[in-house]
Amino acid sequence: MAPLLNKGGRPQYIPWGSQDLQNLITTLPDIQEGAAIWIRKLEEEMTGKTMALGDVKALLTKVVGKEKMLDIIENAGYRGADKSTVDGRIFDQYRQKIWDSLRKAYPTRPSTAMLKGVPMKEEESAAAFVENQLRNWRMTLDKDIQGDPIMTAMFRAAILEGLPDLAKRRLEEVRQELPRERPLQKLIYLAENHEDSMLTVSQKGNPKKRASFWENVDTENTPQGLIQHWSPLHKHPCVTANGKENEVQFVLAKRPRRRKESTGLSWDSLPDELLLGIFACLPLQDLLGTSRVCKRWHRLTCDESLWHSVDLVGKAQVDVALGQVLPAGVVRLRCPRSCIGEPFLGNARCLRVQHMDLSSCTVSTPVLEDILSRCQQLRDLSLEGLVLSDSILQSLSQNTNLVRLNLCGCSGLSPQSLCQMLQCCRRLEELNVSWCDFDSSHVKAIVENIPSSVTQLNISGYRQNLTMEDMKALVAQCPDLTHLDLSDSVQVTTDSFQILQQLSSLKHLSLSRCYQIQPATLICLEKLPELKTLEVFGLAGETGPCGGCPAGWSLSPSLQARKEQKQDVVRLVYQGSDDHRWVH
Repeated sequence: MAPLLNKGGRPQYIPWGSQDLQNLITTLPDIQEGAAIWIRKLEEEMTGKTMALGDVKALLTKVVGKEKMLDIIENAGYRGADKSTVDGRIFDQYRQKIWDSLRKAYPTRPSTAMLKGVPMKEEESAAAFVENQLRNWRMTLDKDIQGDPIMTAMFRAAILEGLPDLAKRRLEEVRQELPRERPLQKLIYLAENHEDSMLTVSQKGNPKKRASFWENVDTENTPQGLIQHWSPLHKHPCVTANGKENEVQFVLAKRPRRRKESTGLSWDSLPDELLLGIFACLPLQDLLGTSRVCKRWHRLTCDESLWHSVDLVGKAQVDVALGQVLPAGVVRLRCPRSCIGEPFLGNARCLRVQHMDLSSCTVSTPVLEDILSRCQQLRDLSLEGLVLSDSILQSLSQNTNLVRLNLCGCSGLSPQSLCQMLQCCRRLEELNVSWCDFDSSHVKAIVENIPSSVTQLNISGYRQNLTMEDMKALVAQCPDLTHLDLSDSVQVTTDSFQILQQLSSLKHLSLSRCYQIQPATLICLEKLPELKTLEVFGLAGETGPCGGCPAGWSLSPSLQARKEQKQDVVRLVYQGSDDHRWVH
């Protein structure tokens, strides 16, 4: 049902305002109960799809009415967003402020019935039961309950209410047996079955055997707010007589059993280096399982040598996973079209990541600033479709070894920050700045400061902002260009061919929808000695089978004119366990 927005090409936009949204609305919860749950459900339904601003306006109009929708958008700071001319814009750049305004208009109002304990299922383990209840409470309250003593007590009572009678009796027996100095860790919080966690291990075993309540107890994952200090008072010795037999304290000693000598080699005697070599041969699921054996193995499984490449494609929520793999020293990270909340990176000041793809992610600008401020070794980076800031480009300036950069469809940048970044990253070879929210000053900043090392450049989509003077400056700055995309630049004319002939190494050229170029003049481009591919889709007066080439025009055998739409975007592609490559 979501509309189709082809970035970099001719958009085919089917607005939601002209469609029946009843099927989508019926799957969403009542917004009167709180906008946080409504937004979360909508984001889950739209995972992997692209929404426009007009789609959200149409959906809110159906749910809360047109006047309330306009108030929400105005409170978000977008006074001109009520006009229909902006309906086709991608919603990502408006997402954070509009959702915040919607949450303020419809705060969460949980009822007592929503927070009651749910009975534990027979086939459900205690860890999964506590985890599911904690997730439901967080979604209902839209906050973390561990910092609130009242909510923690209510949650504890709800858990006890949902436990079976046998588990309640066993819990009371163990509580009576423990001394005061040892706290009773009754509730556990394990990272099992987290869809948004990279460290996920599914429970496999006999489905007929019911999991024990005290199974998989792990104190490292127990929330501090749920550790209970419940235990009886100390028992003091009672002296019943004053005879001689009571003058000396009676002590009952137990002789320890003699342990059998181990006949084989113990795992504890193996050095860390040898264990790391063994762990490196394990698949991901087995590696995650070994991290729960003991503290030493947990420490070794977090070694940076075991976390070289991580692919999170298809994960809806990756903030927990990023908080684990980034400090662990991951070098290659790929998580496009995911939702990044607020990952906890701890004291990791400098991350080892060199190749990172965050294309079309749902992430706030401060969180993105925090992540990139810790990166100084980046070589390949894709931030396609994100709302950036000047401080983000300032952080990118620290990565002097940056080779490939994709800023397609980005916004929120100033010309000054672009100049600083391009002047610092002098090893750039591939740059994509197509269809950004730039004006003529941004384009001038790019063509005048782009490093001469750039061989592949996509600067399409700038309509009136890319002039012939800019082309002269670009060719003078980058004489070794092999791939150049100038599509949708209506100021580019046939006179640009003389400028392009200075690029003796040019192999691939795209002039699609450059309407001032006459198709008959394209034959002049055969003078480029290395040119192999020419994309001329949508030229004015196209009549031939090659799109912009006139009928009967003879092409050189080494030159191919293509009509199909294409846009080069640098992205990280996962090929295997350790095989990653950056492709277009």
